[in-house]
Amino acid sequence: MFKCQIVYDCELKNHTNTLAIFKDGEIVSQCTMRKVAATGKEKTKLEITCNLITGYAGKDWKFVLGSKSGVNPTIGNETFIITLDPLLLTKLPSFDITLDEEITSASIFIPDCSHISETKYLNFQCSSDDDEKNQLLILAKLHAQEIVNGTLLEERRRETIRIEGCNGVAEIAHLYFQCGLGVIGRQSLPENCTFTCSVQPAVNYHFQVIRSSIPKYDGVQTANGTFPEERLPVTVVTKLDKATNIRVELSETNNSVALIYFTRPRGFFDEIRIDCFPSNQTCTNTSAVLTGKVNSACTNCTHITIAPIQNGIEYKCWANISRAAFSSINYSAIDFNTTLKPVLYKRAWLSNNTDISVEVIPQSDFNHIESVCQANHTQPSVCMDMKITHSQCTTTLISTFNGIPGCDYRCFFSTIKEDYIDVHSEEYTMSIRK
Repeated sequence: MFKCQIVYDCELKNHTNTLAIFKDGEIVSQCTMRKVAATGKEKTKLEITCNLITGYAGKDWKFVLGSKSGVNPTIGNETFIITLDPLLLTKLPSFDITLDEEITSASIFIPDCSHISETKYLNFQCSSDDDEKNQLLILAKLHAQEIVNGTLLEERRRETIRIEGCNGVAEIAHLYFQCGLGVIGRQSLPENCTFTCSVQPAVNYHFQVIRSSIPKYDGVQTANGTFPEERLPVTVVTKLDKATNIRVELSETNNSVALIYFTRPRGFFDEIRIDCFPSNQTCTNTSAVLTGKVNSACTNCTHITIAPIQNGIEYKCWANISRAAFSSINYSAIDFNTTLKPVLYKRAWLSNNTDISVEVIPQSDFNHIESVCQANHTQPSVCMDMKITHSQCTTTLISTFNGIPGCDYRCFFSTIKEDYIDVHSEEYTMSIRK
């Protein structure tokens, strides 16, 4: 609502019957007039009060005060302009902020932005991260003019700038340069009340919604002052990016080492950590989590070493990406299996023994071990293969073979685990004498 006083230099006897307030050619119902005491040379002073004017915050409301009966030779129609107060940005409801999946842009929707003021006065600004303490910004504005100890010729297109002692400023991974002033100025807010700013992962951004100063009309045809500019900060915190393209390579020279390769996260991070958990051990007491990590200072690191891994185990690995003052992200990275390895043993019995007791040394997890003797292919058909299945997790193997006298066998210990390919130890021979 607003109130204003209008002065006439003539005496109006019956203003309520002769005058009316018009808006777009129609009499305005939400406005009233009353005569107030005139002073000095004033003949008539009217006070106009208008209520319930909606949709005109920060906009010019133009009305005509004139004769109800049309053209009046005594009282001329006069046009007045009132600029209504804009809606304060601080009164806006919370904004809708949407980050895209790739964390490359942030869209900010300002509900009912047209209710603030005319949209031509609404702007936004995408600003850099004000809190990035370790960021070095070099602004190099190159012109055909003298810089440092040399002169740039007009035909030159580039210049090399050397910064002495830059490694004393911060870690190299946190140092950047930028050519040009690098300041993104204010931009007009689109009609759909949504603006978009480019972002990268793991940064605190401080954008701004700006309502520019608005010329202020208080009835006369020329502006009388302004509504001052108002700014509202919008903080957008982007999340950390993931390490991607994760794959495992098992060392060909050291079967206790796994190399986990990855593509580094975009944006900022302090550390990449991989935790691998054994998930299906049966007989080995392997519960320790295997961890490897690299920090952001290692700019050429593309893999993490996980050791010591055990054979015959499925490992489930999780990645953790962290940065100080940000919520770390933890996600399933990769699962991998290591193959079974055959047991080791020391032979301490004669080749004609059919009763055997041997202590084997497992080289991997397993479920059970089988003692197997297979008849040589040149033997008569009465010579049958023999197999003894030992109890789960037993490593002291006691075997009694009931073979046919005169048969020769080649024997081995087979390491067994469900969903794995059986592996055989080194062979030994056994002959059953007649």
